Amino acid sequence: MKPIPHMPPADPGFFEPYAAPPAPPPDLLEGFTVNELYAIGATPSLKIMIANKIKQRIINGDFQLGQRLSENTLSEEMGVSRTPVREALMLLHNEGLVEVRSQRGSFVFDADAQEQAHLYELAAIYECGALHCLFERNPLIFLGFADNIIAMSDNALAHGDLYVCAQYDHSFHEELVKRAQNPALWDAYKRVKAKEVALRARLNLAHNRVERGIRDHKEIVRLIRLGQRREAIDKLHQHTASHEIITPDQAAGPAKRKRAAKKRV
Repeated sequence: MKPIPHMPPADPGFFEPYAAPPAPPPDLLEGFTVNELYAIGATPSLKIMIANKIKQRIINGDFQLGQRLSENTLSEEMGVSRTPVREALMLLHNEGLVEVRSQRGSFVFDADAQEQAHLYELAAIYECGALHCLFERNPLIFLGFADNIIAMSDNALAHGDLYVCAQYDHSFHEELVKRAQNPALWDAYKRVKAKEVALRARLNLAHNRVERGIRDHKEIVRLIRLGQRREAIDKLHQHTASHEIITPDQAAGPAKRKRAAKKRV
């Protein structure tokens, strides 16, 4: 494959080169996030909005891994009845973020060291498959976005905003899979990615770790642009499959650790 010419960074406000498809029928909306629904001109239902709020709280670490989720408490906090909360928890169960146990209730997912390693390995397999699809189709549909994300990541790192860097990191990997133009692959990946993001959010953000991740992204993009398929896929696999395993203390999540630290003071 010939080297791919360099593309200037895309406009930050225009990442998606495709026209938005028409809104799907209401019974097909459950697989979409709130942002995806707004992007296609559909209005998310109450249960989907609640599901996304709970999902964000799981990722932020407001809920500990393995923690029981009380329908009564959630309904009171959100000012809704238990029915949409119960339906939202079932949606999150379908995503793998919530475990529904008979006669016991709903719980945030949990993963021991081996399960975490398997999850990262599966995410790497999906992402490498997506990169293979990109090479088969047109890598240009990803490179412009990747250049832009890397530039913004460098800027955020220079300002010490590691949280924003983490968000850009998620976007880099998600868009790589999304732009492979394989809906079945994207649907399968979203279930794995939701858990991975929740796990990685519990790692202490360190400047050297974030800087290394950005450096890996630059190398992956360089190899894609040179048309070096095997090398790019190998680098992506190394980058994706080698994440740190979280400890039981980290499983509590950053939000709970901050509150615990304040109480000790």
